Amino acid sequence: MKLSHCAIDGLTFAFYKARGDFQNKLVRWSTRSHYSHCEVIFSLAELEQTVLCHSSSSRDGGVRSKDVYLHPDHWDLVHLPLCFFDPERADRLLTESAGARYDYPGILLSHVFSLNRHSESRWFCSEFCAALIGIPNPHTYSPQALYDLLIYLRIETAALWADDCQQKPVAGEASGKGADKVSGKKQACGCQAKGA
Repeated sequence: MKLSHCAIDGLTFAFYKARGDFQNKLVRWSTRSHYSHCEVIFSLAELEQTVLCHSSSSRDGGVRSKDVYLHPDHWDLVHLPLCFFDPERADRLLTESAGARYDYPGILLSHVFSLNRHSESRWFCSEFCAALIGIPNPHTYSPQALYDLLIYLRIETAALWADDCQQKPVAGEASGKGADKVSGKKQACGCQAKGA
């Protein structure tokens, strides 16, 4: 599993909010989360698109990349600019973790029992997505905690977004569920130097 060599215009995180199966309900209940799964997309994706997603999935047995249709009733999206993306780190993690198994013990010991334990060789979804952008201690994030952090980062870094970016946070953007539902023409969303 490696990054494609196409131009990356930003990052999108997709958070699964549909009912799903028993396992989805169990994750939402045990993590006190609105979301039961998350994916990262190396582009500025929008709802109603089929895009290449990267994550660790219990349904798929662990770390994988696959095309996913972003149904509006099933997913909420959070966009981040390119300054959160390090292609070398992402490429290394995708390569080293390809085929790694899903971390059932880690999610149980980190989120159900709060013992802060996880496997060094297995991944759960929010841990993998957080690690892809270099968030420290990624195993401490549930899908909801990662969603909350990304919304916070969007708002706090608004001044660094390129002015012409369609997904740039707007004044008064709510940090509630589905806060980042911007559609329109895709443009690269790099970060500007402060004060530029």
